[in-house]
Formats: sequence, C-alpha cells, structure tokens
Amino acid sequence: MASLYTGTKWGPSGQGYAGGTVSWSFATGAGSLVSFDGIISAAPFQDAVRLAFDLWESIADIDFLETVDSVLSNIRLGWDGIDGVGGTLAQAIWQYSGTQTLHSEIGFDLSESWTAPANSFGIDFFAVAVHEIGHAIGLSHSDVPDSIMYPYIQGNYAGLSSGDIQAIQQLYGPSSVSSIILVGTADAEQLGGGYGNDIISGGEGDDILTGAAGHDRLYGGKDNDEVFGDLGDDQVFGDLGDDFVQGNIGNDLVNGGQGNDLVFGGQGNDLVFGGQGDDQIFGDLGNDLLSGDFGNDTMTGGEGADTFLFRLGQGNDVVTDFDFATGDRLDLQGQTYTSAETAGSVTLTLSGGGTIVLLGVSAEELMISPSV
Repeated sequence: MASLYTGTKWGPSGQGYAGGTVSWSFATGAGSLVSFDGIISAAPFQDAVRLAFDLWESIADIDFLETVDSVLSNIRLGWDGIDGVGGTLAQAIWQYSGTQTLHSEIGFDLSESWTAPANSFGIDFFAVAVHEIGHAIGLSHSDVPDSIMYPYIQGNYAGLSSGDIQAIQQLYGPSSVSSIILVGTADAEQLGGGYGNDIISGGEGDDILTGAAGHDRLYGGKDNDEVFGDLGDDQVFGDLGDDFVQGNIGNDLVNGGQGNDLVFGGQGNDLVFGGQGDDQIFGDLGNDLLSGDFGNDTMTGGEGADTFLFRLGQGNDVVTDFDFATGDRLDLQGQTYTSAETAGSVTLTLSGGGTIVLLGVSAEELMISPSV
C-alpha cells in the first residue's frame, strides 16, 4: 500500500487523518499547471466527474465541494491537448508544501474518443476520471491490473479493487457516511439504494433507479430511464434519453437532462429543471423553483408558492397554473417583455428570446400583480 502513496495528501500531514473539505470546479479559464484547451460542459461528462468525486468520498474521510470555477478551487478539471489520439489519456498535476497538497489540476486529452456513459465504442471517461482524481488526492500508480490506479486503462469501469480501498483509507481513514455506490452496465437494470447517502448511476439501458432513505445522488445515464429520489434531500438527474424523473419526499434537486422528459419535484421545496428537450415539469407540493431550460416546455407548479425561472433564449414555454394570489412568481433574469391576451390567457414575449404563455391569466391580472 505504501507504493500507492504519492507522498502528499489533503488536510493535516500524516496518514490516517481526514482530508477536510476540498473544493473542485470545471475550469473555465487558464490553468497554472495544465493548459486547459476546452471546458467540460456536456452534461454526461460533468455527471461522470461528479460521480467520480462521490465515489472517493464514499470510501474515505474526505469531503468534496463543487464550486464555481476560480483559481482558488483546490482541484480544477478541463479538456487538454496533451499528445493526440492513442497516447496519454489524461494527466493530474499538483502543487504541494512538505506532505500537504495545495492545488491540483486535471486535464483530459480532447483528441481521444471519450464515452459517457461508458459503451464498447470508446474510452470510458468515468474510469479515467476516477483514476486521475485518485492521483489528485494522493494515490500513485499500482502494478496490479485490476486496480483503478493501474497506469493503463483495462476497459470500462469495473469497481475499485480492495487495494485501492485500503490505500485511500490508509491516507484519510474510512468514510464516516454509510453509502452504497452502484454503477450500471449496458443492460436494462433495476438499482436501489439503502439507508445511507447513496450514489447510483444507471449507465446504458432503460433503467429503474430508486434512492430509498438518505440524501442520494442518482444519474439515469443513457437511454430512457425511470429515476426516483424517494426519501431525503436528493439530487436526481435523468441525463440522456426521454426519462421519468421524480424527487419524491424531501427538498430535492431534479433535472431531466437531455431528451423529452417527465420531471416531478414531489413533496418538499424542490429545484426542478427540465434540461434540454421539450419537457413536462411539475413542482407538486411545496414552494418550488421550476425552469424549463432549453426547449418548449410545459410547467405546472402545483400547491405552494412557486417561482418560474426563465433564462435567455429558453424556448416557448407554457405555465398551466400560475396564480399570483397564492404566491407564484416569475423570475425573468432581468429580461423585459411585451404581453398580449388571447382566449383568456396571456402571452409574454421576452426580450432575450422565447415566449411564456400563462394559461387562465389575463393581461389585467398580470399588470396589477407583483408577480414579475
């Protein structure tokens, strides 16, 4: 296990001490250690990075916090022009003082044929992300082929080896949170969590994912999935495909991702996003924030005082139950609008592009309401 230690770590010096909170971000500007040549902006690749951090956090006593990018982020990640196709897939470089890591940057070669979620036609981005983050938190290469820290990729991600787990826990101690980590295959599967804060990724196939108790993170992956947060304050992502996504009980973050999705907040004060595609979005119970994002979406707030968010160029959206008397509000992100009433509904044409139809709302009601 000593051979898996780079000699530096996050947090207090000495093996076995917790790593504390380590911030990370998707690099949007120049790096100091890596020549970032592109932003990791596609949702499937971002989800793979988040899942990789979650995986290490579930094993060792170190906490990761995603932040808006800045030079102050502890770990920054981006695309990098390294050496072209078939060479080095990615690199992690770090600065340190003594045995304490101060800053790390990870670059993924933008010339490679990456896949996220993994399939049989390219390089598994998630597997490489787990490997490089392993370097960034103190693990060196292993000479054992089934280790995630083996220097040559051995196909799609197949789990951490016992040596990987022992090595990272030797550095930071075991995680203080009981979690289940499940990563699906290319088949259609049913995957469920337990009582801890679980992380579940469906991968390919038409999957059914259920978080159960705890504050869970669920990623549908590719194809048409059903993803349920269940109990707890969950983060639920449909990802690719036409998905059915539901937060259920708790204050959840729910995002349909790409595709034409059915998205439900459930009980609680939820953040509910359609993502790309023509989505149907329901806040359900609680005071929710709803956003169709891109595409032509239909939103229903449900019970509670809901906020409907509209960014620049979102598309042509419909709100079915807007009622300023119950506390509903529009957040236009500073955009102005013109309005026209047709057949008992009002249509707002936004200065940033796109329209909003408020069903059952008159232009007069909109004018006298404090809703915008």
